Amino acid sequence: MKNFIKKTPILHVKSGTLMTQADTIRDAFKTIQDKYNDPNFRQQFKDYSKIIQFTFTDLQDPYIIAINQGNITYLSDKDIKTPDIAITTDSTIFLDILHKKISPMMTYSTGKLKVKGKLTDLVKLQKLL
Repeated sequence: MKNFIKKTPILHVKSGTLMTQADTIRDAFKTIQDKYNDPNFRQQFKDYSKIIQFTFTDLQDPYIIAINQGNITYLSDKDIKTPDIAITTDSTIFLDILHKKISPMMTYSTGKLKVKGKLTDLVKLQKLL
């Protein structure tokens, strides 16, 4: 029963359209990209180049954000062997962090969010989310 529940896609309704959890995550990355396109926000990342891989324990494909000298690109369905920052969590936790419903520090300290990377990169990442 547990495996069936884990493999069953979570569905959401947005503007009358039924969406899977993967669709909702793709929308979330679009929101991050839109936030990043603000010139004032982008200025904070102008000399920053990193590849960030998000692995969601309830979804199959990794999600990648590449930041390169002030430009951000969302790359899905790619697997990077050695990303600069690797984040592992449940997709619902990620969405709650993004929508400011829960604290990333709290989820990290409770083990619901696992992050591998340099401390300076993690501080920068918190600004992005």
